[in-house]
Amino acid sequence: MSNEKDKQNKQNEEIKHYSVFWHRAVLIAYLILIFCISTVVIPWILKLVYSLFSTWEGFSGELAAGDSSEYLMLLPDFFGGLFGILIATLLDSIIVARLIHLKRYDALTSVLWAELDEIRSMTEKIGSIDGVMPGDTLPTPILDGIIGSHESMSIIHNLPRYFFWEKRVALSKVICDLATDIANLNVYLSATMRNAETVSNIIVNARDEYGMNQHTTIQPLKREHKCALIFFAKCCSYELEDCTLEDAQWPNYIGIHNDDVAVLEYLGKKISEEKCDIKSRIDKIERILKAKKD
Repeated sequence: MSNEKDKQNKQNEEIKHYSVFWHRAVLIAYLILIFCISTVVIPWILKLVYSLFSTWEGFSGELAAGDSSEYLMLLPDFFGGLFGILIATLLDSIIVARLIHLKRYDALTSVLWAELDEIRSMTEKIGSIDGVMPGDTLPTPILDGIIGSHESMSIIHNLPRYFFWEKRVALSKVICDLATDIANLNVYLSATMRNAETVSNIIVNARDEYGMNQHTTIQPLKREHKCALIFFAKCCSYELEDCTLEDAQWPNYIGIHNDDVAVLEYLGKKISEEKCDIKSRIDKIERILKAKKD
């Protein structure tokens, strides 16, 4: 038990916040540093190149008539242009490209953050009167779009690092794990309708009746439907303390086989496990993004 806890704590320590702001600041500092170094060092290099060729008899000896100085001046111009091209390429590949990468990452995660709140809310409501019911699925269009896009996943996986020996941010793996958990959850929700159709229909009808009563206020929810909803909520809840009604037991419906109830209980427990995993993944992603809720 202690080893599992230590392993979990170690994993949580590895999931650290990735600060876009400070990484931009570091890249800009690198840009200024390279500019300053280039301004000071490159003129000295060009001077050494000029001195080297001016003392090279085989190079300047043929121009003893007085125009050797003008001929040698071509060398600093050439090497100055060459150094300029090399420095521009270096800055573009190391600094500018990373700044553009961070801009795309920031835009991508800001959209993802909005859906994470929605996923958490919908997941917590599974089994409740206004939540996802048997046969339904948990829609995640933005997450599916990110997972299905090689470009988006490449942006997330290949986040710039402060130093080349640092480990890559684990965000892409956690996002993939989250998508897998949601896919499994949708499979279990669909399986409740296929494998316990009679029981699932009663639960769905209870939800529909509740929605009708909420709008028309014709009559209170039937006790049988109320028990069915509470029973399903208990099966799908990782916080069973929330369901405390004494009559939260499966009613003895005529024509419902006990196997259907057993199947629903099993699938409900699997749904509960996936809900826990989804909540844990979202917590890790939010720890990395560390965005603030409005």
